[in-house]
Amino acid sequence: MKTGLVLGGQVTQEWQEKQAELIREAVANKTPGNTLKDMALANMGLHYAGSDLFNYSQLSRPEYSTVILDTFDVSGQIDNKYGLTRTQLGIPKWQGTPEENSAMVAAVLHFLGSTRVGYVSINENNKKVWFSPDKANRIISWGNVEEPVNTPGILWPGNKLGSLVLPNKCNSLISFVIPQSGISKYHHTALSRAATFLGYAESTIISARLQIFLKTLGYDGVGSDASANNVGFGVLAGNGELGRLNYLVNPWHGALIRKADFMLTDLPLAPTRPIDSGITRFCATCKKCAEMCPGSALSLADGPSWDTLSAQNGLGVKNYTNDWHKCRPWAWAPSPNTVGSCGVCQAVCVFSKLEESSVHDIIKPVVSQTPLFNRFFKRMDDMFNYNNPENPEEWWSRDYKNYPYSRAVPGN
Repeated sequence: MKTGLVLGGQVTQEWQEKQAELIREAVANKTPGNTLKDMALANMGLHYAGSDLFNYSQLSRPEYSTVILDTFDVSGQIDNKYGLTRTQLGIPKWQGTPEENSAMVAAVLHFLGSTRVGYVSINENNKKVWFSPDKANRIISWGNVEEPVNTPGILWPGNKLGSLVLPNKCNSLISFVIPQSGISKYHHTALSRAATFLGYAESTIISARLQIFLKTLGYDGVGSDASANNVGFGVLAGNGELGRLNYLVNPWHGALIRKADFMLTDLPLAPTRPIDSGITRFCATCKKCAEMCPGSALSLADGPSWDTLSAQNGLGVKNYTNDWHKCRPWAWAPSPNTVGSCGVCQAVCVFSKLEESSVHDIIKPVVSQTPLFNRFFKRMDDMFNYNNPENPEEWWSRDYKNYPYSRAVPGN
């Protein structure tokens, strides 16, 4: 057992032993508000990602040092060096039914700012949804390993393949949605890019904290560096449908999602089912995102296909094929055409509207039942002039008391 914090030259071992006794007693008695899951939630809040927010590889590296309550360090986190781990306290790992665990994880992610959560049981069929080779030029495989075994590949120079072996024990996947701010409507601006950056940063921080929560309970979490098709698993988990713009689109946020993230885990979870809300059928007749695309990168085809245009298109996916060579000059800053980012396709989506727009309360249930009114609804969306956002300067001088705001969709 650790010796404790030194205050004024006096070792506080006696205080620490009393605290440990109180913790063990509370967990053993399942004291409401002081169970292991409550302590895992509190422990999660002790950590934050404060350095390279885009280094997703950190989320798949269990070799980091064990710290308070059996968590491990993720890049840039602050550790409570004086805490006792769950095993040091003699507390067994969390035990719950898959249904109980699913509800628990959903509550945690909602607390962190994710509005939609679903679960997928990993099997030999959906393992095909992994990219292999992935963005790190690694061949993905599965094995009886306790933690991911990562051998990075090299794209240039040399094009040397690496490998990533994922643990067979992590047979459940948590899919969770990070909403993107409504300021994406100021497309072609740096203001819009702020929404993109915030979404990615929030996703990374939420992933790190979810991993800490799972570790505290006694389970592993392998994050986005596992290189699965995040949109594909978002569809399988029921968090949305694949839209014409090849993003996840759902009835709650439309295409304003950044991003549909995921985490593998060995925590038993109850799988959820895909949804059919009519969005994919709506995309077949709407075409607004493709019509508004400044680079003409989105397909105007009347239906999805298996065709590909380049190596940037995923093989074996039936979708509306994007021309990424036309998209990237607009989407990535800096470019000759924009000081920020594009995001037009996300912002103009008929479903990417604030809930205050009552017309969309009518559209959403109707399109889930019949496609007969899809063209009419698209024309209505045009009539409301959603394509032309107001002056971005108005956002800075908005009435904070009356301006639509949601914790889940920050800074609309």
